[in-house]
Amino acid sequence: MNRRIYIFINGILTKPGDVQGWTDRAETWIETNTKYKATRFEYYSGALSRRLFQEKRVDDLETVVKGFLGEKIILVGHSNGCDIIQRLVCRALFRFEEIHLIGAASEKDFDKNGFNAALRTERVKRIYVYWSKNDTALKKAKLSTRLFGNFGLGYGYLGLVGPQNVDPELKHRVGSFEFVHDHSDYFLGKNFENTLKIISGM
Repeated sequence: MNRRIYIFINGILTKPGDVQGWTDRAETWIETNTKYKATRFEYYSGALSRRLFQEKRVDDLETVVKGFLGEKIILVGHSNGCDIIQRLVCRALFRFEEIHLIGAASEKDFDKNGFNAALRTERVKRIYVYWSKNDTALKKAKLSTRLFGNFGLGYGYLGLVGPQNVDPELKHRVGSFEFVHDHSDYFLGKNFENTLKIISGM
């Protein structure tokens, strides 16, 4: 059918099945306000335990994506959900219409995170990064990476500084949206609809 399908992926400390969670509300918003389809991949992770099962989450998201092969798949993640997206994209198994990275707790450098390569090989058509210098959670993530990065711990902070080292030939396929939000403000109050309008191209 080649339709657009949005898959929403939460961050840490999120209760799966919470009807007030942003992924549930985003799925409903897309299906109510657009002609597109939406679903979500939800999981629970603590702040310190996220790396223990991160690859398993990537495996699970891969299973969800396989159910929509042949469609125009759009991945939308928040925080740690963006790291899951990054890892899946680097596996080079699928092609994605778009990926939207909101307050991303993932690697900022597009050479290191594999996004330049994914764009260059057409595994991803477009990437959109939503970031803010006021993101207090990612300020802590930046510090944790400096302290524990050599041990494979810590979080990335793409959502704090925006996309870095994007290949100049690919910049026209990377959207960089700077906000004044804190880490989860993208989904609060009136910001929620504004965020979804950007994601859906309205």
